[in-house]
Amino acid sequence: MKNPASDLEVLILAPTGQDGGAAVEVLNTHRILARPFSDMTSLCERLKKPAGAVLIAEEALTLENSDQLKQAVSLQEAWSNIPIILLTSEFEKILSAERILEILGTTGSLSILERPFKILTLVSAVRVALGSRLRQYEVKELLEQQAKALKQRDEFLHIASHELKTPLTSLKIQVQLRKKLLEKNDPGVYSPESVTNLVNITDKQIRRLTRLVEDMLDITRIQGGQLTLNTEKIEFENLVKEVISNFDEEFRRAGCELRSEIAGGLTINGDRYRLEQVVTNLLSNALKYGNGCPVDVKASKDGKAIRLSVKDQGIGIDSTSQERIFERFERAVSPSSIGGLGLGLYITRQIVELHHGKIYLESTVGKGSEFILEFPEY
Repeated sequence: MKNPASDLEVLILAPTGQDGGAAVEVLNTHRILARPFSDMTSLCERLKKPAGAVLIAEEALTLENSDQLKQAVSLQEAWSNIPIILLTSEFEKILSAERILEILGTTGSLSILERPFKILTLVSAVRVALGSRLRQYEVKELLEQQAKALKQRDEFLHIASHELKTPLTSLKIQVQLRKKLLEKNDPGVYSPESVTNLVNITDKQIRRLTRLVEDMLDITRIQGGQLTLNTEKIEFENLVKEVISNFDEEFRRAGCELRSEIAGGLTINGDRYRLEQVVTNLLSNALKYGNGCPVDVKASKDGKAIRLSVKDQGIGIDSTSQERIFERFERAVSPSSIGGLGLGLYITRQIVELHHGKIYLESTVGKGSEFILEFPEY
């Protein structure tokens, strides 16, 4: 993101247009943006917008407009401490330097430059002021980033605790139910149907817990630059078919048709485990957000690229969110609507890019989403 202080103007108030114009010309010659003002009111109005520094000739100040400047500067945001450079003279003054210091000394970052001075002295003083201003913006940006990161962390911890608690609660309820049946010597607890049901529920929740923990571990690996690939020659069509087969039961229980069109001869160089993770994430999202409508999976060759498409007919994603959802902890819907940590697509994109591939999205709200992957052919 571009720092706003990098192109801020120096606001100049001089007693005559000639003085102001000369200062602007000198600063512009040295690639410093500057603008002259004929009165304090217009300068103070300009201070409502971002500015780099204020340059004022002492003879342009009066008691009234000094208070006006002080008021304008005091209305800036708390982080702002705009530099003010006062050009003084040893000649007769309208307002004494001591009085100016009394009025403006606690406002902004005031420095005094006594005339006559060399052009280089003026340019140097302005650059120092702008450097100070730039650091203010840098600190402001860092604080905003920190606040955003803390907010994301708190939101993530809240969501993560909920997501982890859900499968644990399910397991706890099942165990407590079986315990009560055992205490009552209920023979039904040993029936094949009851045991099978318990095993299926336990397996489902354990797999869910495993995915959650693995996603969190992957985030740590990615941030530390430790997400590495164990590459080999892979028949990609077989990998996709295997993942689809693993989802058959889940789609059947959800009443959602899973349709596939997989071409042959799709060979890529990749990490089998990580590519399975990518396809799994995309199918999981299609099932989660597809509103029970059919999901289409297509794999084919497009020139020298291997192309995979996973398309649902669900809620869709609005255009303003289509890039955001590939970031950490970001989701297309609120956590209260549909569960998840907001990590799957972020991890997916990192894995795809490690394979020198790309992922992009085509989506329309209310009509569904299509995630498209492209990998270089082996």
